[in-house]
Amino acid sequence: MFPHRGNRFLERPEGVFIIPETDTKNECMRSQVKWDRIYPGGEHKKTILEYRSPDWFWLALQNEATLLTEKTTVQLSNIAISEELLFVLIRKTNVRVGEEFSIFEHAVNGDCIKDTPRDGVGKPSKYTLSLDGDGENETVSSRTLENIRRIPQNSIECCFREVVIKNTVLISIVPKLKLREGSVLEEIRLAANERKYIEPTQEQMFCVGRIKRIVLIDYAVDILPRLEIQKDNVLEELVLDAKKDEHVAQEQRICVRRIKKIVLVDCAVNILLRLEIQKGSVLEELVLAAKKDEHVAQEQRICVKRIKKIVLIDYAVAVVLRLEIQEGSVLEELTLTAKKEEHAVLAQEQVVCVRRIKKITLRDYAVAVIFNLGLQEDGELEELTLAAWLSQIVAPILAQKRMLCIGRIKKIVLKDHAINILPNLNIRKHGELRWLELHAMGIENFAHLLNVGDRSIDVWDVKTAVYGRHQHEILSKLNGTNTKMFS
Repeated sequence: MFPHRGNRFLERPEGVFIIPETDTKNECMRSQVKWDRIYPGGEHKKTILEYRSPDWFWLALQNEATLLTEKTTVQLSNIAISEELLFVLIRKTNVRVGEEFSIFEHAVNGDCIKDTPRDGVGKPSKYTLSLDGDGENETVSSRTLENIRRIPQNSIECCFREVVIKNTVLISIVPKLKLREGSVLEEIRLAANERKYIEPTQEQMFCVGRIKRIVLIDYAVDILPRLEIQKDNVLEELVLDAKKDEHVAQEQRICVRRIKKIVLVDCAVNILLRLEIQKGSVLEELVLAAKKDEHVAQEQRICVKRIKKIVLIDYAVAVVLRLEIQEGSVLEELTLTAKKEEHAVLAQEQVVCVRRIKKITLRDYAVAVIFNLGLQEDGELEELTLAAWLSQIVAPILAQKRMLCIGRIKKIVLKDHAINILPNLNIRKHGELRWLELHAMGIENFAHLLNVGDRSIDVWDVKTAVYGRHQHEILSKLNGTNTKMFS
């Protein structure tokens, strides 16, 4: 580490020391630090012991040691300080935020106070502002909340790559932050495992501008109805992750606009019925993921109109039966992924409505849903992808020895063990199928296919591309006029 050559702070039980130039090799330090660590030689120890402790303090570059306590009112105007110093001041003193105030990343070898609040405008940041509430006591929380309550909205200028705040009342600082001109925030992640952490934000709107991704976890999902995306911004992704029903207990409708992708995890899946995609808006992608069956226990139909792509993962695969694709729907793609067999158990008579969908992908145990797809001769499905990483995934399909109607599908992709389904596809001569793609890395992926006779699988004039290390073995089973191998 390099020696100090500027103002530093030292957090002590009695308050916060703002220290002028020193020679210590340790930078801004937290509580329980001994004095001889600040001045190893001891020759300057007297300087810090002769500190002042004012009732009102306008924070600026200092020439003398100053102790700020819970009785001190600290004015923050026309100054830039490290984010760590800001939160120490919020916990230990009475803070007032004025004009031209900004925070920057806390550096081990850097100053904690700068008199250039606009320094670094337009420069991208690689730093994450990370706050965790572990060890936060009620006394500190009360003072912290009062300080944050007095801070004006959008008055703390900052430039961070990410903001991550977990299980602390400091979540309420988010509406006070303002992105520095020309900067973009990659992600805001807020998590609250107790309701008390988000209660102070109940009356606050969260205005979002120039942010790519927002993640709200557990009780922090409660912030969603107060999330306002600015007119000149489009949010790339919104993730809602709730482990318990009480995390999503509110019932108000939630308007969706200027969001490209929404991910709902576990109990947050039930928020889907409250989402209202505004007229004129289109959601590019909706992802539902559920680890437990009860996460998707509701039975209401789900109207689909202004969503382009839907991805259902694990127990959320069952939601496919509740999708109601409306007239004029823009839904183009449906992906089902199931890591366990019980995730994708549908009764044989249950039919999945796929009208107006152009592309369907079934991964792992969701491949079994192939029998439930209502593939019709007049359907609009153009592309079907089946991918299975275990042999037991496709074994029940092969055991049925049923031919699979492929309707008017133009392209079929089979990956790994799903290649074994190829003999069960009803590929017709002069049919609509134009492209067949086969991917297999190991010979164990297509062991069943090896048992059929050479040139016994008619692919006619369909363009067939084979990828992997055993292309010759696969091609030997095909009877067609337009097959190729690719590395």
